[in-house]
Amino acid sequence: MSEFMDNIVFVLETLGLGYFPTQIASTPIPEAASERTISDPSKSDGMEFAMTLPKNLVADGQAQPKANMLVKDGVYILRAGSYVRSAANESFVGSSYHELWEQIVNSDAVEKTPNEGLLKTVRDIDFRSPSAAGAIVRGRATNGRIEWKRISDGLPLNECELEQVTAA
Repeated sequence: MSEFMDNIVFVLETLGLGYFPTQIASTPIPEAASERTISDPSKSDGMEFAMTLPKNLVADGQAQPKANMLVKDGVYILRAGSYVRSAANESFVGSSYHELWEQIVNSDAVEKTPNEGLLKTVRDIDFRSPSAAGAIVRGRATNGRIEWKRISDGLPLNECELEQVTAA
């Protein structure tokens, strides 16, 4: 039954309906969820992606803050040291990921920075969808498949997934 449910969640996430937080995001995903035997286009082991935050969060001359994500075994891992907005956009309140964002920014998974508009992750945080990770980083609804860019060449995650499918 567990394998069936994993397959259903995989199909729904592939269709972009990936909001299934069965636990707080700072809790590691159980081993069984990462041992998939089906072809998983998001299983881009070792690919690293980055997402920038708005420039208005930093003073002139400072580097634009960013977050890094690693894709491993179909799990989207927001890396320790990534920046997260400390205040959500007003339009984000009441959205599907807002409660998860509140849990994370109020947990010990993040720490304050000298910039009061930003928090910094102190450990890796696992997500089941790139949009969930992106929404947490930006404090607003985000299409993670478009907004996360591969570090090596700037290609969006959705195009990287298409590469994986066509290469198979």
